[in-house]
Amino acid sequence: MPKQKKSKLPQLVPVLYGAVVVLAILCLALLLALIYKDRPSVGKKSPSISLGSMQYDFSSGKAVKRSDSSVMGLEAFLETTAEHEGCPSQSPVYEHVVSYTKDETQVFLKYGCGAADSPIYAVKTDGTWKTLSPTNHFDSFDIPDCEYLTDYGISKEIGPVCANGIGTEASTYSVR
Repeated sequence: MPKQKKSKLPQLVPVLYGAVVVLAILCLALLLALIYKDRPSVGKKSPSISLGSMQYDFSSGKAVKRSDSSVMGLEAFLETTAEHEGCPSQSPVYEHVVSYTKDETQVFLKYGCGAADSPIYAVKTDGTWKTLSPTNHFDSFDIPDCEYLTDYGISKEIGPVCANGIGTEASTYSVR
């Protein structure tokens, strides 16, 4: 009997299956990379900055978003301070303007990691914003110490109530 020639096809089948599996995995990886390329990475914190009503002009009877240097400067300052807050990566930084003076040189802020719950003041001096000494000048009800307000010249517009010393009875300024 004549010897039958062995076909090479059965030997190539496992190699072809392996090549198809590798190509499928590469296609899936490419597809996932394209889908997730614009999403922020896990753990990347992005600050939440809000200027509250300060960012709007209400003079026309409508709320018109402002883009003047006063608003843009404060927003840039808050974004810069948010970058240096030292919050854990899973807790974004929140900085929100609660109130501000008419001349827009002093603001009362709430800030924190994961929630805006700590009070602080920021003042604009010679065109530069800076935050004042942190939250240890406020009582548990977020009422600032009277001496703190006086020492830093905080306007009664944004600091109308103060405590005569942390932990003592609150007193009120006269309101215009």
